Amino acid sequence: MDVLSFLVHTLGILVVLDISVNGCTYDHKCNCSLVNGTWYADCSDRELVKSPRFWPNVTRINLSRNKLSSLPERSLLPDILTHFDLSNNKIVTFRNNAFQQLWKLTDLRLDRNAFRVTNDLNSSIFEDLLNIKYLDLSNNPELTLRIMPILTRGIQNSTIEILRLNRIQRTFGVGAELMIEDLRFLKYTNLKEIYISSNRIEQVENGATYFLPQSLEKISIADNLFTFGMYIFEIISVQNLKWLNMSLQQMPHSPVEVVENILHFCVNKRRNIISDMEVYPSDETIKHAQEMYKAMSTYNFTIPVPPNLEIIYAQEMRLRYVIPKLEFSQNTVKELYKCDKNQPKYE
Repeated sequence: MDVLSFLVHTLGILVVLDISVNGCTYDHKCNCSLVNGTWYADCSDRELVKSPRFWPNVTRINLSRNKLSSLPERSLLPDILTHFDLSNNKIVTFRNNAFQQLWKLTDLRLDRNAFRVTNDLNSSIFEDLLNIKYLDLSNNPELTLRIMPILTRGIQNSTIEILRLNRIQRTFGVGAELMIEDLRFLKYTNLKEIYISSNRIEQVENGATYFLPQSLEKISIADNLFTFGMYIFEIISVQNLKWLNMSLQQMPHSPVEVVENILHFCVNKRRNIISDMEVYPSDETIKHAQEMYKAMSTYNFTIPVPPNLEIIYAQEMRLRYVIPKLEFSQNTVKELYKCDKNQPKYE
C-alpha cells in the first residue's frame, strides 16, 4: 500500500470513528446521545451565535437558548431530521429555503424569538413540512397575524395536529381581526388543537369559523379582546370541539348593543388581504342573530353550543354589564370554570 492510499484509508477510519464517537457535528460543540436508535444533538444553552454543521445521521436537534440571529443554512441540517428546537433565540427573519426537503420533520419549535414577516418572505416556505405534527411560533410579538395566511396555506397538505400561535401580536396596540384568509386552508387538515391566545383579537370575519376543520378538539382564545360577533353563532359548526379556553377577555358592551350592530354586518378591515373567496353568514347564523335581537327585551333566546363540548374555561371575563338569564342549546358540557375577582351582576 503506497503512502497516499494509506493516508486515505486512515482518514476514512478516523471519519467513521468520529461518527461513532461524536455522531453529531463536525465541530464537537454539542452533546450527542443515541435515543431509540437515532442520534440526538443537544446544543442548547451554549452561547452559540451560529449553528454547527450536523452529521447526516442526526434526527433530533436542540438549539434552544442560544444567541442565533438567523435560521441555520439548509446545508447544515440532515435530511432525516424529525425534531428541531430553535426556541429562545434571537432569530428575526425566515430563510426561504430553511425547511426545504425536510419532509420527515414532525416537531418544530420556533417560539420565543423575534421573527417578523418581511416583504420577500416566500409563500411556500412551509410547504415541505408534510409530516409536521407539532408547530410552535408563540411569543414572537413582531410576527403578527400576517403570518397566518402564509403558514396555513403551507401546511394544508401536512399531518399537523397541534398549532401554537400564542402572543404573535404586541401586547399593546390596535386590536386585530381574525380573517377568512387566516383559516381557510386549515379546512383541509386534521388539526386537533389550536392556540391563539394573547393576540389582541377583537373581531372574527363573518364566515371564518366555518373553515376550522371538523377534527378540531381544543381551542384556546384566552387573553384577547373579543367583542360579540357572528362567530358566537358560527362556533357551533365545530362539531367535535371538546375543550375551549376563552378566559381573560374584555367585553364592555352589552349584548343588546352588540347584536344590533352585528345585523349590519360591519367588518373592521385592518389588514388588506386579496382573496378569491367571499363568504356570507349562513341563513342559520343570521336566524340565530335575528332571533336573539328580537328576544332581547325578554331575553328569550338560545346560545348555540358545539354538541360535543365538555370543558369550558371562562375565568376573568371582565363583563361590565348585567348578565341576563340565558339558555343554551343541547350540549354535553361537564365542566365550567368561571372565577372573576370582580363578579358581574346576574339576573
